[in-house]
Amino acid sequence: KTSGEYMTTIKGESTDDDRARALHSLKGLALNMGAEALGELCRRYEGEPLDPESLDRIYQQTCAEMQQIIDQAG
Repeated sequence: KTSGEYMTTIKGESTDDDRARALHSLKGLALNMGAEALGELCRRYEGEPLDPESLDRIYQQTCAEMQQIIDQAG
């Protein structure tokens, strides 16, 4: 799955189990790519109530930063 698919599951009409799995997977993906702010926020939300707006804001920032890196490399 992609990070966007995980975000759709996290923010959508999903079961608690599906949401928890998607959050855990997004955390791993983010940390593996060096997106520490997003990974740490996901880690925090594994144990605390989710704030979807904060998560979406950090996710969007991360995507923009990753796109800049890709653009600079190309």
